[in-house]
Amino acid sequence: MKIAELQALWDIHKNDNVPDVTLPKIPAEPQVPAINITELGHVRWRQFEEMLDASQNYNDKQLQQLTTVVFGLCSVRGVDIMGM
Repeated sequence: MKIAELQALWDIHKNDNVPDVTLPKIPAEPQVPAINITELGHVRWRQFEEMLDASQNYNDKQLQQLTTVVFGLCSVRGVDIMGM
């Protein structure tokens, strides 16, 4: 385009009411499913249940070791197991 054509177009459209340019909404991050509804969660739950079933065959020393670990975890995480 020549300068004269640009100036003519400017004169025609300089008072046009042009709406603001809007940007699309920022897409939301997809939600991460809770662990208990994923395959990994199901596997971990099955492993936990298998461990509980297997604990029926533990000897006294193994039960004492398991109890020590569980009490330690509960203490660290602030879980009150005495109120259960």
